[in-house]
Amino acid sequence: HQKMVDLVESMGFSLVLLAGGQFSKCKSPGNFLVFENNSLLVKYIEDNRPTGFFFLIKGSRGMKLETVIEKL
Repeated sequence: HQKMVDLVESMGFSLVLLAGGQFSKCKSPGNFLVFENNSLLVKYIEDNRPTGFFFLIKGSRGMKLETVIEKL
């Protein structure tokens, strides 16, 4: 997980949203927001409707990230 955080950080994105408890153990910059699970991520998206962004969604099949995609 830390390698993924480091890689994404090197790409210079203005905002990164991460879901999953393993990410909370990683060292990440201030523009990375970490959510314990998809439900909390979806709540954030609903409350802070992102516009003008491109989204890259990557995760294991077990994370069921389609629940997040439905909210975008």
